[in-house]
Amino acid sequence: MSTFESVLDSFLGHARRRPDAVLFDLPDGTTLSYRDTAELVHRIAARLRADGVQPGDRVAMQVDKSPEAIALYLATLQVGGVFLPLNTAYTGREVDYFLGDA
Repeated sequence: MSTFESVLDSFLGHARRRPDAVLFDLPDGTTLSYRDTAELVHRIAARLRADGVQPGDRVAMQVDKSPEAIALYLATLQVGGVFLPLNTAYTGREVDYFLGDA
């Protein structure tokens, strides 16, 4: 019988075991480590909680692909929310549909 490890648990495990390992190589030549990203995830999770996000709540965000978007996804998982990524090319009508359907 295999055990299931969530995306969040896998990320946090890597962050504990290899905090200084590079997670993201950015276009400007800088890098973000697992530690940097874990700290960002924890800050975003704290903000989500402060904003009243409860387990099961939907967190919708229209964002470009970026390390910050991944941190928001992981932070949403950390607080027990459901992440709803919305394509930045969606029109207002499409965003309204997805928000209403979520």
